[in-house]
Amino acid sequence: MPFKIYTDTNLTSELVGPIVFQQNSDNSTGDLDAVLYLGSVDSAKKIQADSDPGTDQIIISLVDNNPDPGNGPEVTDVKLATSNAGLAAAVAGASLNIGLTIAGGAGSRVEIHMRQKTPSGAGGVTYNQLSITTNPVRET
Repeated sequence: MPFKIYTDTNLTSELVGPIVFQQNSDNSTGDLDAVLYLGSVDSAKKIQADSDPGTDQIIISLVDNNPDPGNGPEVTDVKLATSNAGLAAAVAGASLNIGLTIAGGAGSRVEIHMRQKTPSGAGGVTYNQLSITTNPVRET
């Protein structure tokens, strides 16, 4: 199995489509936290940055797929970290370095914690224009 983004710790439910953030109709939801996982169930596999394997970082980034920028959360509205505690110091909109090599197997998965700040726009909206990606990686 190749490395993918999953929604569960056992790496059985692959993220399909965009990241979804649902706000209450009155915007009382506040900041929204979510966790995704990068990994492979195949413990014989590993990934490294394709640019310089074992030297360059594997980088997680968000991509805004919204055809109408400014309508919904922007990449700059979301923080990324490898732990929930790390979100406090994370910079909204910044990419996330997650290591030089990631080994396969559910126990080696990398947690990707996200925090979307409370939107200033209309409430009751499902925001689903953001997706997650890595820099080009080499799987061996």
